[in-house]
Amino acid sequence: MAKLPRIYNIPLYPEGSYLKGYLDGLARHMENMYFNLAKQADLMVQADGDLGRVIRNEILIIMDGTNANTLKIQKYNIWNGKDAATVDNVAKGATTSGYTLNGVGTDLKLADSLFNAPFVACLAENLYFNSTGVYYTCVGINESVPTPGDFVMSFYDISGAAVDLTAAVQTGSLWVKYTILTDG
Repeated sequence: MAKLPRIYNIPLYPEGSYLKGYLDGLARHMENMYFNLAKQADLMVQADGDLGRVIRNEILIIMDGTNANTLKIQKYNIWNGKDAATVDNVAKGATTSGYTLNGVGTDLKLADSLFNAPFVACLAENLYFNSTGVYYTCVGINESVPTPGDFVMSFYDISGAAVDLTAAVQTGSLWVKYTILTDG
């Protein structure tokens, strides 16, 4: 029987070999590290003392609606979130399928029904694609009045003035990527 090749005096594959033992130990170590990291992340999410908090990452695409002065909105799950059907003709001062655009078109509210659970906080938001030709920024907040738990996005131009979304998206679309915390 031919001898197996050796690398630095370590047999490559035989049962009970140093390499097999080392790889088995490494696999157990990696599994323990993953478990510990998952536990730590879970504890960080529960830092406010409430069990069951969940981090979610989603994309919201805001486009010009079919009717004049309305929005068309698509919502996609990136990680741990919930896709939602495309909603067209979200008008100022109205609620359409969980989206509410305020009367002047500057604030877009996303109801809890659009998520898998009640909204708690916006951890990050990023206006990462903008085909309108104008620089805008986005701020995500937790609206505490009148309905606790709703997620509100506000948009501003470079001077800090609030932006009417229905006017902004007439020349292109705005893609907002956000990370939120929900209660379950």
